[in-house]
Order: sequence, then structure tokens, then C-alpha cells
Amino acid sequence: LGESDPPRAAGMRIAASGIGQSMKAISRSELIADGDGTLVRWTAEVLERKGLVAAVSKSLIQAAADKVIRDAWRQLHEQLG
Repeated sequence: LGESDPPRAAGMRIAASGIGQSMKAISRSELIADGDGTLVRWTAEVLERKGLVAAVSKSLIQAAADKVIRDAWRQLHEQLG
């Protein structure tokens, strides 16, 4: 875990690697009261890309990440009702 402020916020430092590539990133989630509900503010930033993934453009990685993240939040929202 990275910088955290339980139960309002949490941060993570992420290191991922695979065959011929590695990546480091940071992520932060914050819960914000919103009337009868709660908003989730989530951010992430890739700090370092090495190997094969370094050759992929930043905009292509951003577009792919945005889709995966939106799909995950949509599925979570549907499951929670």
C-alpha cells in the first residue's frame, strides 16, 4: 500500500512484470460522500515501462486502460445494484 487515509482514501504502488516487460504504477482511491450515496474518485499513473511494453504508445495504453477500468466499474455497479 501507498499513502492511505482509512476509511476515506487508499493508495497503492504497483509493480508488474511478465515475459520481456515490466511496469511500475501508482493508484489512489478516494471515497466522497454525495447525498445518499458515495462517489469513488480513482486515479492511476504509470511511472515506468520497460521492455516490449515500452514500445507501445502512451495514448494506446491509456485508451486500453480506460476501457478496462470503465468496464470493471460498470460491472461492479451492476453487481451492487
